[in-house]
Amino acid sequence: MEQIFQLGSVGLVYDVLGVTILGIAFFTKSLDALIVESGAYYGGNNAALESLIQSQTDGVTGTIILFVGFLLQFLGSVGLHCELAGKILAVILVVMCVSYFGFLRKRMVGYRFQKAKQLRQQQEQESKQ
Repeated sequence: MEQIFQLGSVGLVYDVLGVTILGIAFFTKSLDALIVESGAYYGGNNAALESLIQSQTDGVTGTIILFVGFLLQFLGSVGLHCELAGKILAVILVVMCVSYFGFLRKRMVGYRFQKAKQLRQQQEQESKQ
């Protein structure tokens, strides 16, 4: 049972979560969403903008988690063994996963989407001058 909390094992779990988050960006879209995102709209396509921001957010988050997982596997493979650190990292992963999928992802995307819309409006105003 103590093998589960070794750094290499915890690193594998981090990698699985990272790959899952990366996959969400590409594999969870419905056909209806793809049709809306592929349309051209006057003033910009908000659905496509939000989708790109979601993909970028998932991509960055998944890549960071994947990198941490690889680092933990490397540390485990060079002989660094600390069960307490593995347990702490496993708890951090669970908290991070619940927060990311529970509320953090939606907040991050919403914040960046609002900033992008403001930037778009600012660019439109500048082009009219």
